[in-house]
Amino acid sequence: MRIRVAFLPQLAAPEPAARGICVVIDILRATTTLTTLIEYGAAAVLVAPHAAAARAEKGRDPDALLLGEIGGLRPPDFDLGNSPRELSPARIASRRAICHTSNGTAAIRAVAGASAVLLGCLRNATAVAGRAFALARAGDLPITIVCAGDAGGRAFALDDSLVAGQLALLIGAEAERAGLPVVMDDAALAACALHRAEVGPALRPTAEGWTAALARTAAGRHLAAIGLGDDIPFCAGLDTTTVVPLAQIEAERVVLTLLRI
Repeated sequence: MRIRVAFLPQLAAPEPAARGICVVIDILRATTTLTTLIEYGAAAVLVAPHAAAARAEKGRDPDALLLGEIGGLRPPDFDLGNSPRELSPARIASRRAICHTSNGTAAIRAVAGASAVLLGCLRNATAVAGRAFALARAGDLPITIVCAGDAGGRAFALDDSLVAGQLALLIGAEAERAGLPVVMDDAALAACALHRAEVGPALRPTAEGWTAALARTAAGRHLAAIGLGDDIPFCAGLDTTTVVPLAQIEAERVVLTLLRI
């Protein structure tokens, strides 16, 4: 089982077919929020390439929920921000959602052409690791864990890299249980080392450990500074759901649905 980590979307394999199964991470907060939308029963989730496109899509479908952030904060004309704590099944179920964020939605689009693009976070960590492993094994493909990063995908983000280490370890454990050799690239080994150093040596650290580790990162400190630090414990909840979003990417449209395998 070949496991790779791209600390920035642009560091994923340049040839789409070589990316294999991609798992995109923007832990604080896009992939956590998008996973929660699917978990709470959204009919579909459209990932918009920029805020103007999101607004235009809302104009075509006024009943859809428009959510996202610029600089971490909800634009005034959006229905919701990028906080997963704003979501509830009563508000989300059977509705269509349109989302744009600074980093995570761009990262999803950046890996178009991979054999499959899944969304990962801590809340679905074991589930997304298991499903990525199953798809990779069935197709004899590598797995590329893609960090959204910061500054529109141009800067390293420790928070995403720690979660990449968590997923790499979980996928490696799946492979070992299946009796398969595990080959990690240097970036995956580095992500695992960061995970052990910052979160701890356990395969599945506690939510408290994850909360503390994420709060120390630049992204965590930014959330606290803008009054959204309470999102961190929600994002740090490990294995609270088995839902795995699948990104279906066609030209300018990216729609998230529930992966069923």
